[in-house]
Amino acid sequence: MEEAGAGAFAILLLGASLSMDAMGIGVSYGMRGIHTPWPARLVMAFISMLFTGAAVGLGSALLRIIPPLAAKMVGAGMLAALGLFIIVQAFYKGRRDPPKNKKGRKKGKEGDVFNFAIQSLGITVKIMRQPVSGDFDHNRRIDLLEAVYLGIALSVDSFGVGVSSAVSGLHSVLVPVAAGLFQLLFLSAGDILGRRLALLRAVDSRIFVALSGVLLIVLAAMRYFC
Repeated sequence: MEEAGAGAFAILLLGASLSMDAMGIGVSYGMRGIHTPWPARLVMAFISMLFTGAAVGLGSALLRIIPPLAAKMVGAGMLAALGLFIIVQAFYKGRRDPPKNKKGRKKGKEGDVFNFAIQSLGITVKIMRQPVSGDFDHNRRIDLLEAVYLGIALSVDSFGVGVSSAVSGLHSVLVPVAAGLFQLLFLSAGDILGRRLALLRAVDSRIFVALSGVLLIVLAAMRYFC
């Protein structure tokens, strides 16, 4: 019973970690009045489930050729390394923001999709710092096509985490379900929080990225010692 409880908690922790950057997206969009309708949120959550499910499946396949003890150590080590990498990169990227011109605006094209920067692949962090970039047609609303792009951007970076967690022994079919549900929850909660904080404009979305890394390190410790 205790082991089952620990497993359930680990699944929830992993789902939250995989989706934490969605909270940053929701806050950023909410603060700027960019509406993300429910169909778009559902599309993004479904894409998260697909990517996470594929990652867990690959990790489970690797378990067939890797000894259990070695797999546990390698998986936990990879999770911890990814967590540290995410934390360091979240704040390191922030120090390399584009310079501002005389009007106080950042140089560069606001809508240039090739300038996005998410965590390890250079996509999501930039969306968080300049979330208007995800609204390609500038209509202050995320449509389904834009939701597909953002869903992939938010999910691609979690693929390695899904593989690592599965190799460490956390390969339940509930992992992708948790990832999708947390994606939906955090997008919605972030949107509400962002609208409430719209007048403050003092929220640094990198906090949510760094928190994702912290959760991964905690999960790595759980998988190694439990």
